[in-house]
Amino acid sequence: MSNLLAYRLKMKLPKSEHPEEYLKHVRVIQCMADNWQLQCNHCSKVFKGRSHRAVCHLIGKTGEGVSVCADFPQEEKMEFIKKVYPSLLAEEESQVKESGPPAKKQATLTSMVHKPNFDMSNAYLEKFLLTSGVSFHALRNPYLNLWAKSLCSTYEIPSEYKLKGPLFENELEEIQAWKQDQYKRGLMCITGDGLTNRRRVGLCNIEVLSCFGPIHHNIYERTWETVENNAHHIAAIFNSAITEVGGPEVVVGIVTDNESKMRQVWNLVEEANKGLIALPCSAHIGSLLMKDITVLLSSLTMRSCLKLKSICEK
Repeated sequence: MSNLLAYRLKMKLPKSEHPEEYLKHVRVIQCMADNWQLQCNHCSKVFKGRSHRAVCHLIGKTGEGVSVCADFPQEEKMEFIKKVYPSLLAEEESQVKESGPPAKKQATLTSMVHKPNFDMSNAYLEKFLLTSGVSFHALRNPYLNLWAKSLCSTYEIPSEYKLKGPLFENELEEIQAWKQDQYKRGLMCITGDGLTNRRRVGLCNIEVLSCFGPIHHNIYERTWETVENNAHHIAAIFNSAITEVGGPEVVVGIVTDNESKMRQVWNLVEEANKGLIALPCSAHIGSLLMKDITVLLSSLTMRSCLKLKSICEK
């Protein structure tokens, strides 16, 4: 399956040219008022739905409430797509000559100037931002836009809203799969910190430090009910993240700030995950140390000035 076809399968499917074609590959077990009970002839998967869900199961469209058929032969699948949704393959077939293998042709900027390729470029940019640790603020850098314009003058970098909203929803499934793959590659450490969003809602952000680099794991909302039992609530968040990542067998420790309640969190997490070590953040320690030194120096300077003033008055 080509990258272009895989991308188009993430979008809304066009109108079917042969609505009943799926019945050659799926049989109806039971007809119900809301949904039918169907079974795939290839993988024997039993699921509920109608024609749309059956077609998605066959052609490999994810996110429609049914798994993808793994036993549908690739050649038959392409023939099925060609008959039911010919527009999905229209552009690819136009690039193939009737006789002989396709001639090698160097890609040009002209071939990039159409919406499907721009949408694909946006999807790859979304994946890059969410898997590299690069801040969304990088989109405001004028050199990024100049770089994009140098490749294609008609391409526009998508807005921050679009990348955090619609594009994020489209690529979420692949991003989650990428995270799970990275979690299997070695030992990790988990770090977390509190923050407040623009709506003044308290949040707890969890990051995984892997051999690849920092990976955003999840963000949890803190309510008034959890503030009263804050240490146990935060410990439960860390314990949940440790389990989701792979357990104490692959998570060697957690790192947090040095707030007083966090010391109780350390004990709770270490008790729940034998062998795991909880440590304070060295950068936070240095920040507090420099703050105390600054206050001390300011105090000494003030005392020296007062002492000098008293001597001058005498």
